[in-house]
Amino acid sequence: GLAGAGLPYAGGFAIILFTVAIKGLTFPLTYKQLESTTKMQAMQPKMKKIQTEYKDNPQVMNQMIAAMYKDENINPLAGCLPVLVQLPIWIALYRAIINMANENILDQPFFFLPSLQGPVATMGQGIKWLYPLVDGAPPIGWNSAIAYLVCPVVLVLTQVYSQRVMSPPSDDPAQKQTQQVLQFLPLLFGYFALSVPSALSLYWVTNNVLSTAQTVGVKALIGSQMPAQVESSDDEGEMTEEIRKVEGFSVKVKKPKKISKKKK
Repeated sequence: GLAGAGLPYAGGFAIILFTVAIKGLTFPLTYKQLESTTKMQAMQPKMKKIQTEYKDNPQVMNQMIAAMYKDENINPLAGCLPVLVQLPIWIALYRAIINMANENILDQPFFFLPSLQGPVATMGQGIKWLYPLVDGAPPIGWNSAIAYLVCPVVLVLTQVYSQRVMSPPSDDPAQKQTQQVLQFLPLLFGYFALSVPSALSLYWVTNNVLSTAQTVGVKALIGSQMPAQVESSDDEGEMTEEIRKVEGFSVKVKKPKKISKKKK
């Protein structure tokens, strides 16, 4: 292993390499997820038109939307596949790290972290390492407490940025409501990271960074395959069609055609 090769901080680098390997294995599913998400975003004008025309008939509206997904070869559930695949891996990793922490296998530093199994090596400790204060300081001291707080803080920041990249602002009321609920998810992850070994927080931070990089890269690749949008104005007049192409499919969006004014 890495420790046998004499590599310093072998435990932390092993977790990072493990995370990279998992992201590499699940990348095909991630690509399909991002491709489907991009297609659905491009289909928003057409979907809004269906929702407006059939707002009084929800059954027909749902049938029209389902037919649109089928015609454009879009799978709305594609976004769930990477999560479902990685969930058993996360559960197994969580249990493995807890067991190794209980056996003091992770009792090794990683750069600024005093120990990968700290600040919580056993279940049920919660945030007792941080609060209540003893003589004006956390029970483990300010130096160790600040070091262990870095990963949860970075985790919250990377999770917020990752969510913004993966779920850009939308005018859809349902999606807006979902995004409002999900905006509290990073804080939940950050709080949970306070009560687990820092090795698990290191995995989450690495996973967030890699997920964000994959999202930015794939969206840039798909975006480069989209033609430049046809210029138009807001003047009233005839309607022209703009075609957006993403990975072999097209969406027609009606836009107003500019009318040249004749001089008297």
